[in-house]
Amino acid sequence: MKFYTSWVDTANKNINFVTEMFTYGTLKQYRQKHKRVNFRAVKHWCRQILKGLLYLHSHDPPVIHRDLKCDNIFINGNQGEVKIGDLGRVAILRKSHADHYVGTPEFMAPEVYAEEYNELVDIYSFGMCSLEMVTFEYPYSECTHPAQIYKKVISVQNLFQQMISRPMTTIDSMLYQLSSVNLVTRTRHKLNHNSWGLS
Repeated sequence: MKFYTSWVDTANKNINFVTEMFTYGTLKQYRQKHKRVNFRAVKHWCRQILKGLLYLHSHDPPVIHRDLKCDNIFINGNQGEVKIGDLGRVAILRKSHADHYVGTPEFMAPEVYAEEYNELVDIYSFGMCSLEMVTFEYPYSECTHPAQIYKKVISVQNLFQQMISRPMTTIDSMLYQLSSVNLVTRTRHKLNHNSWGLS
């Protein structure tokens, strides 16, 4: 997102920024208004988001967004242009890992909960954004508070760790167990019932 100018309003204790305007608002708002979108458009958005992450992560030291979600991605609908915004939780990775717990729980990678992570947590968040783009829901929308989300994220992470450490003969049964995880089940259900809002 282009930055034009800024100033400090000492009377109101604010810092003001002027950036380029995105007439269609956030990607979340756009998807809620436009349920049927060509799948090529979604792929185009995803490519742009990944290019934005590449830009952030290519800095030395890398810049981690730490709160990537459709609420923080802005769109100009006519041009199909999306850009990452809301850099309020950005971290600059000055060592091998960051060590602060921040972000939106539904989009946070397991490593963030452990408070030891690097820029790859933004890729996890991108995956959650992709799910939100096609399901119109926050991931783990069935959860009522962050502790439930944490349990689900950690249980899936533990299952993957078990899969890596076991012989191939048991992986099939573990994949079956994983398919019973609500997020995967819900996504499959949406695929089977063509309710993705994509044409």
